Amino acid sequence: MQCKAPGEEIAHKTALTILNKLSNYSWDTKAVLTLAAFALDYGEFWQIAQAPASDQLAKSVGTLRRVPILLKRPTLQKHRQSLVELNNVIKATNVEQHTKK
Repeated sequence: MQCKAPGEEIAHKTALTILNKLSNYSWDTKAVLTLAAFALDYGEFWQIAQAPASDQLAKSVGTLRRVPILLKRPTLQKHRQSLVELNNVIKATNVEQHTKK
């Protein structure tokens, strides 16, 4: 028996609904919108996850966004290094974009 995280099924349905609504747009447009949504969510997640424990606002926002729950999951801790590497790639990409301007 396989268990899915709460919300995983809803997220999948939401993604399909959004992509269906964007069916008249090019794949490039869909890709840009998807990357923008990922950047927004991931950036917020990373910022909250890296906030010091003394930052009450970040702690409250993290609780609302379920970041503390995510950070305690064994699978997330198991893949922490992968997340750090992903964050480094995103940061490097961001730096490259700013230096090209």
